[in-house]
Amino acid sequence: MKTTNLFPPKTFPESYLHDRPWMLVLPGTPADYYSLEEAKADYYNGMIAYHSPASPLHESVTAKLLAQILVFAQQRNAGEVYGSNLAVALGQGYIFMPDVTFIAKGNPGSFSRTEFTGVPEIVVEVQSPSTAQHDLHTKRPAYQAAG
Repeated sequence: MKTTNLFPPKTFPESYLHDRPWMLVLPGTPADYYSLEEAKADYYNGMIAYHSPASPLHESVTAKLLAQILVFAQQRNAGEVYGSNLAVALGQGYIFMPDVTFIAKGNPGSFSRTEFTGVPEIVVEVQSPSTAQHDLHTKRPAYQAAG
């Protein structure tokens, strides 16, 4: 067992580190996920994936995309744009924190204290070498299935 003081649980098997040093994937429930409060993590298929901080390049690309979508939305009074700390619950056990999210006025989804439940009009995942497999093989199919 390896020990960490970053997130619950405090210990985890070495096998949960997989081949991705940037991501810790642990079994968990939605209740476990929501207890994390402001940690950057995704929930899917009974697993919680904790993310390490993004690179400066990733953040620069994300900021520029967010700014462009924000200007577009504000000029048209079309809806709201959110950054990477908004949890989006797609249903079917998928809760992700996209890099950028746009939710149009009239979207039938709903907000709680901790997340948006529904399908946003736009989600942006800025692909980095370290997150490409997760983004393309876990998140992308879930986004596509949600609509």
